[in-house]
Amino acid sequence: MVNDKKIIFLIPALNEQKNIKKTIINFKKYGKVVVVDDGSIDNTKIIASKYSNYLIINNKNMGYDFSIYRGIEYIRKKLNFDLIVVIDGDGQHSIRNIKKISKLPSTVQIAVGNRNIKNRLAEHIVGYLSKFIFCLNDPFCGLKVYSKLFIEKAINYKNINCIGAYYIAIAKIEKIKVFQFDVSIKKSGKTSSFDNNIISGNIRIIQAFFKLILLSFLPKRWIN
Repeated sequence: MVNDKKIIFLIPALNEQKNIKKTIINFKKYGKVVVVDDGSIDNTKIIASKYSNYLIINNKNMGYDFSIYRGIEYIRKKLNFDLIVVIDGDGQHSIRNIKKISKLPSTVQIAVGNRNIKNRLAEHIVGYLSKFIFCLNDPFCGLKVYSKLFIEKAINYKNINCIGAYYIAIAKIEKIKVFQFDVSIKKSGKTSSFDNNIISGNIRIIQAFFKLILLSFLPKRWIN
């Protein structure tokens, strides 16, 4: 799947100057890299401008979901691709996951990683519930794979803040199977890419999960 397809790696990044260079260099061996800097106040954008293929800059902090959506729209409109692989900028996603992506069936339109380590209690709770509702163990894993076909279908839907999981709702509505695959991650110094506070991060995950359920089963007002 990897060897014969054009891959764009999309990295939403906020204050990742310690990790972004190595992350970009590692994944750049397998495809183009697009970084969306979400209003970082450190040197993230400077490093990304030097090492990534493309850099998008949010003038202020717009959030994790907005950065992913903006990056995907940029790729969809301006770049030639077969797959978009979203990864975190903190270096927790091992390059070894490329082999696992390569083993996905060629018909896959959307795939979600299943982490061997989860940072928050809420992620364990949500993962348990998600098994029954979405047949997914880890809907908020930062490593996700989208085909060009899927992205073209997704343009009919509004961007909803759901910690990067709103594409799962689109798949549910469109009756597209979401594949999952085990991924290896490294323990990061940061608790999360979207919220490093323990309490508020857990609350946001629970809220996002219930929003994901509502979006999936009550979609009418969500379609453009």
